[in-house]
Amino acid sequence: MKKVMIAVTAGLVGLMAINTAQALTINGGNGPHTFTGTADLSKGSLTLRNCTLTLTGTVEEAAGNMVINVTSGSASGAGLCSSVKLNFPWTASVPVSSIPTTPNATVNGTFTNVDVGTPLGKCTSSPGSIGAVFGPINGSTGGSYFKFNSSLGTCTVNGQVDNSTVSVTNP
Repeated sequence: MKKVMIAVTAGLVGLMAINTAQALTINGGNGPHTFTGTADLSKGSLTLRNCTLTLTGTVEEAAGNMVINVTSGSASGAGLCSSVKLNFPWTASVPVSSIPTTPNATVNGTFTNVDVGTPLGKCTSSPGSIGAVFGPINGSTGGSYFKFNSSLGTCTVNGQVDNSTVSVTNP
C-alpha cells in the first residue's frame, strides 16, 4: 500500500510539473491594453490605405488557452478611414500547448465575432472570423503586436497594430 501511495504521489507531482511548464506569463498584466498601428482595408473597388487602427482589450490565460478579447476600437485617418465601423467584442483563443517556447516566436490565431462596416457595406452578412499573427512570444524587448493579412468576407485587411506595455512569455 505504501508503494502505491508513493507511486500515486510521484505521478501527481509529475502532472503538476507538466501543468506548471505550460503556464504563460502575461507581462504588464491582463489589461486593458491598447494596440495602435496602420492598416489597409479593401472592399470591391474601394481601398482605404494607411488608416489608423486602434484596438483595446485584454490578454489573459484561461482554461489552458491564451485568450485575447478586443472590447473596443476605431479606425481613423485620411479619406474615408473614419467611416469604417467596428463592432465588438472580438475574441481569439490559442491553446497554450501550441504556443512556442522559443525566443521571438509568433503564434497564429483567429478572431471571431468580427463585424466591420465600410462605405460600400459590411464585410460579412453576419459577424465573421479573421486570422491574425500575435508576437513576439518570449520577445527580447517589451511589447507585442498583431499582424493582419487576411480576408474577412468580401474585405481584405492588411496591417499591424503595436503595444509597448504587454508581452507574453511561455517558459
